[in-house]
Amino acid sequence: MVRLTTEPPEALHLLSLLVRDRLEASLATPEGQKRARKIKGTVGLGAGGMESRMRFDGQTVHLDQGPIASASVRGTGTLAAFLAICQGKVGAAQLLRGHIRVGGNPLLLVKALPLLQARNQGELEDAEP
Repeated sequence: MVRLTTEPPEALHLLSLLVRDRLEASLATPEGQKRARKIKGTVGLGAGGMESRMRFDGQTVHLDQGPIASASVRGTGTLAAFLAICQGKVGAAQLLRGHIRVGGNPLLLVKALPLLQARNQGELEDAEP
């Protein structure tokens, strides 16, 4: 079972709290567990001066607020863009077409973003790239 580890919630900024909430919800589903087991690498997200990193190793997803410069992939944009994806209002492909700037391995970001999307149980399976 893939576990989520993170800093204490009171130490997290808004972007990290948003990501943490969605990761918890996704990892509570069999589909989210399956997707997270397949992801290896570090995904950095930046918005509004805030930076969050998700490190995937197949057994753990570690969320922290370290610098994203060394992440395997970096996605930067507005907090509104990340909020839209977390609410399920915008798909990953739409965000990558102009709402988020990407540096590094974009395939890793495409694999990880569905874990952040609000979806009905069972839809993560349909989102496999």
